[in-house]
Amino acid sequence: MLEFDRVTGAFVQTFVASGSGGLVGPFGLAFGPLGRLFVAGSDHAVRRYDGFSGSFLNVFVTAGSGGLSGPRGIAFGPNNRLFVASFNTNSVLEYSSAGVFLRNATAGIIPNGAWGVRIGPNGNLFVGRNNGPIRILEYQIDEGRYLRSFIRGDNSLTSPTGFDFRPQSPLDCNANFAVDTCDISSGLSTDCQANNRPDECDLALHFSTDIDNSGVPDECECVQLAPVPVETLGACTTNAQCSGVSTCIASRCYGPKNRYLSISPGGLVPNESFGIRVRHPGSGRTWWVNAHQASDPADVFRLGTTRTCQMWDTLPSVIHLTDCGIVPDDQYEVQALHCACLENALPLLSPPTVVPTTPDPTGGAVWGDCTGGLDPQTLAWRPPNGFLNITDIQAAVFRFQDPLTGPPLAWVDIHGTTPNAFINVSDIQQFVLAFAGQAYPNPMPGVCP
Repeated sequence: MLEFDRVTGAFVQTFVASGSGGLVGPFGLAFGPLGRLFVAGSDHAVRRYDGFSGSFLNVFVTAGSGGLSGPRGIAFGPNNRLFVASFNTNSVLEYSSAGVFLRNATAGIIPNGAWGVRIGPNGNLFVGRNNGPIRILEYQIDEGRYLRSFIRGDNSLTSPTGFDFRPQSPLDCNANFAVDTCDISSGLSTDCQANNRPDECDLALHFSTDIDNSGVPDECECVQLAPVPVETLGACTTNAQCSGVSTCIASRCYGPKNRYLSISPGGLVPNESFGIRVRHPGSGRTWWVNAHQASDPADVFRLGTTRTCQMWDTLPSVIHLTDCGIVPDDQYEVQALHCACLENALPLLSPPTVVPTTPDPTGGAVWGDCTGGLDPQTLAWRPPNGFLNITDIQAAVFRFQDPLTGPPLAWVDIHGTTPNAFINVSDIQQFVLAFAGQAYPNPMPGVCP
């Protein structure tokens, strides 16, 4: 066994002398546990040598053990198990860390003329087949189950007696023998996220997703995935739009509210995850729609400061948003952002939809208008009519007494810094105070906690 300089290739010394320990016709070799050198010889045995001095230690696998005949390539796998190509028996044999035969490690497709052996980066066993169709075959290492022909030798590959997997440099993630930053600066690779890593590596290493299989990270093209903007809801026509009430009444869900924004996320792409952002243009404050709280009605959602990603097509077709920052006589912008996009990728937000709260047509401090009253013919609650009167107080009382015949909760839940998503005496009292002339008593969006 001869030793050469790893950098220059210059001859250094004879590392294992001819015939040392009975060595005859060496073929495969590998460094194993404790840095020892293992060598397969033509006498059907595997010998072990000191990895520093080259001195003979012992016969690790005795001649013919497990049927070993014509050993060629060798490689160490998990738990220091030794895999040896047995050329004459068309197999790869597995031995324990003590050199005891364990099994034939290549079941199924037979590696005729087995020679080169390596453990791949994925932990599987790879074997060079030299007789019959030339192949490098891949096997599941623990079961010995054949997986596939990793390389087919139909053209230039003629005798895979030896092969290896090149270690991947952290500076060359795509293994093209060029530093990643050079790939990017030359235009050979794109780096849409400016993280000094080629986009193909972000995808291959699962740092990024590629929902539409375009080869471009979703973070860089999610503007093409932006959903149809969420829309304010018109008159409802189905029970589902009324969020479970027993009878759908025309216009029941219609109209602006004092402390809620009602939207329909039904325009979002099905089976994909989005965050919904609410912005108050007047103060510049922004919120994200939170995940649903179990204590709230199924269609009520609260706002927070961190994006929550949800598949909105699995939730109610109409949702009502509330927070301290949702106040009367104002307007808000509602937008959606695909969750493949970074949270701060604001240019990729869907176009804004403006959703108003109940206006004050007097231009003063009047608030609390929640309905134009009950239509006696259709039994539908009319949307706000621009006036605060006894009818609005009655609407809250009706809802408190009977949720099925009163107006929707989002119309009359107005009490508190943040509405509590149910109707009680405090809400009725708040309507009375507003009717008596009390200005809106809670913080405005710019100073809400």
